[in-house]
Amino acid sequence: MTKRLNYDYVDDSGRHRPSTGVPQGGTDSPLLFNIHLYDLDLFIHNELQKDGLNSRIPRSGEVRYKPRRRGDSKIKYLEKELTRIREHMKTGYLTLPEIWKERARRFSIMRDIRSRRKSLIKMPHADPNGRALRIFYVRYADDWILLSKANRPICERWKGMIKDYLFNELGATLADEKTHITDIREKPAHFLGFEFRQHRKGRLMYAFKGNRWRLTRSPGLLVYAFPDRQRIISRLHSKGFCEKDGFPREIPWLANLETLIIIERFNASIRGFVQYYAGFVRKSSLHRWVYILRFSCLKTIARKYRSSINKVFKRFGTNLSSSTDKTIKVTVKVTVNGVTYEKDWELLTFRRAFEAAESIGLKKKLTDRFWKFLFVRTATSMSSTVGDTPALVLRI
Repeated sequence: MTKRLNYDYVDDSGRHRPSTGVPQGGTDSPLLFNIHLYDLDLFIHNELQKDGLNSRIPRSGEVRYKPRRRGDSKIKYLEKELTRIREHMKTGYLTLPEIWKERARRFSIMRDIRSRRKSLIKMPHADPNGRALRIFYVRYADDWILLSKANRPICERWKGMIKDYLFNELGATLADEKTHITDIREKPAHFLGFEFRQHRKGRLMYAFKGNRWRLTRSPGLLVYAFPDRQRIISRLHSKGFCEKDGFPREIPWLANLETLIIIERFNASIRGFVQYYAGFVRKSSLHRWVYILRFSCLKTIARKYRSSINKVFKRFGTNLSSSTDKTIKVTVKVTVNGVTYEKDWELLTFRRAFEAAESIGLKKKLTDRFWKFLFVRTATSMSSTVGDTPALVLRI
């Protein structure tokens, strides 16, 4: 271990060997952080929610909601009354004034049922003052994200507790400029290249009940993950794949290489990008970024031959009649001792890249490994309610 940590690094000013610490971005940095911050994980899971934060006694001025039953008995009574009126009108023994009277009463009951269902959807599922505060915490090296349904004052208190613990117990300093308390219903939280968002109105859906489709709300709120758009554009721009606004551009120095090498380099970028996000985000949210990489490759090859993208497709194009499989392919033939060997280099399409990423099953492998830990297994009961409010993103 000593030999691994005693190494030099080179920058613009020359070669250096630090007396303390390790260079940022080194392979040993995440390992050392995992060892040093293990006590922080225990503190958050065991001590953070104590100190009276989970008391079920309401504070002064707070009003407890009246607990509601599972269903609305009044709605059931009105539905039975509505069925009785319909059956009565089918008998055919009513006069015209009686028919109009029953029809008006039927419409009045239907409006009452619709109004009661809307108010039932808007009602909270439980007393917010009586629910225990729950958290969902994930750390990767020195980056954390902490999701909870607690309000902002409690999140501010948690932030102070974590800051004090890091400074007093672990000798680390919390970076206030990188620590944000965010309501993910209003603004996404950023973590490891992902954006975490949540629909403000919750999980409203139509369910087939009682021989009809009805608007219902399932318990709990889902947190959705998306690629971090601004971070991806900044990275692609810094690598030369696109402009600042995300418009694809060529990479001049790659235009000096062979066409097959250019395709292979861009395929590696497309493959790595899709494999990182596939299975964790919606498939449609990756189209834009693969489009940028593919057209950057096409523009680079067009620059190499001093032509246009249309001419590149005419020369190397394959599957030109398909909108999803249209791409370019370079075939190389080599004859050795009278035997001809042939190999194709084909620019990956979005469909092929995504199918290759799904075949690896990376999401299942990572999630299975994640849920094996005991302290995370205890958090599965909270997964349906976390994210109901602010997300606390922490960094050192």
